[in-house]
Amino acid sequence: MIKLIIADDHPIVREGLKQIIADSQHFTVSDEAGDGPELLDKVRKEDFDVIILDLKMPGMDGIAVLENIKEKYPKTEVIFLTGHAATQDGVEGIKTGAFDYLSKPIEFEHLFGKIKQAYEKIKREEEK
Repeated sequence: MIKLIIADDHPIVREGLKQIIADSQHFTVSDEAGDGPELLDKVRKEDFDVIILDLKMPGMDGIAVLENIKEKYPKTEVIFLTGHAATQDGVEGIKTGAFDYLSKPIEFEHLFGKIKQAYEKIKREEEK
């Protein structure tokens, strides 16, 4: 089973994503975080396969969180979500090590496909 965590500063977004993902019966969300420091604290305590991470959060933005994750937990894959459809932010995220980025509003089947692809990448790397 894929261990997912959602990090977004809007509780309604987190709950909505969590419910839609659960309803899909493809995955379950293991945990959630409201900001970057909370996410990093949870990742320190527990291994996650895929992180769904809001790019723009107060205090510590998604790029800074991603840099920390990739430095300390390189096997963990990160999919950025952004409501700010700035392509440059997404490109910067990919260059920093994100698996991919998706713009809000999210096409959920696309998100589910990206989660599966990220997990398959993890499994391929483990087999090497």
